[in-house]
Amino acid sequence: MKDLSTKKMTIGKLLKKHRISQGKTQQEWVHNIISRSFYGKVEREVHQINVEDLLNLLHYNNISVFHFFSELNDQDNILNQKENIIRKMIIDAYYKNSTSALSKIKEKIENIELPNKNELLIIIKVFTVLINKKYSYITENDKKVIMNTFFNENFFEKDNLKIYCNFMRFYSFENNLFMTKRIINRLDNTQDIQQQIIILSITINMLGFCIEKNHYQEADFFIKAADKIITDPKTFFYKSVITLFKNIIYYRSNPQTCYLDNCKLIIKLFKINGMSEYSNELNAFLTSYIGK
Repeated sequence: MKDLSTKKMTIGKLLKKHRISQGKTQQEWVHNIISRSFYGKVEREVHQINVEDLLNLLHYNNISVFHFFSELNDQDNILNQKENIIRKMIIDAYYKNSTSALSKIKEKIENIELPNKNELLIIIKVFTVLINKKYSYITENDKKVIMNTFFNENFFEKDNLKIYCNFMRFYSFENNLFMTKRIINRLDNTQDIQQQIIILSITINMLGFCIEKNHYQEADFFIKAADKIITDPKTFFYKSVITLFKNIIYYRSNPQTCYLDNCKLIIKLFKINGMSEYSNELNAFLTSYIGK
């Protein structure tokens, strides 16, 4: 007779199996990640758990994500959930600047069946290239895959917008101008700190592009968007870089020494706060454009 304990399962049933094997109650299992009542419905397959909560549950209970995958049924909806989980893992590894984590995920992907395996491998390749700053390794096909993956009907999701911020350099100034104005107008007056940081990150990139390409007439829109956001500990870094770029722009149109002094002070503050490499990058940028 077949051992039902080894039979492949759905997510709810598999979570229940692991919870029982560890001798935990539902409350002990979920900790404060999600409510116990909601989780009970996940086990009974009344509700579906989202990707982030599932990953947090697995990590909290010391369960290997890929081992968990191997026990799941290979139905289409389960495969899609697997892919969503893997995408989340890839994004998390990228934001942690962990090429080793990306490499491990790549190795695991190569050994399992997934409908969009090649797409996932390209995403890992591109993110690894971005971390290593070897941009010439990214092909036009790679850019298309990334665009089709992240910049679709779900473009305005936070993870996709954060990824877009890192890909802005691969698009023309005109395309970025169109997309960033859409984003900022969509998020205008938001009180969500993550969305505010997205606006500030976009502003930093666009002000940098404006300086590089002498398109100062476009800078005012982004400066006004950033000025709406209150400076606090979470936004201080971004607002400081924006202030640096604002002073470069002001100096280029009206070369007063006070603007240059402000730039040098901001760069010095980054350096004395332990960000020597970044302060050197900003100083090189200042030197490149302040005299043009």
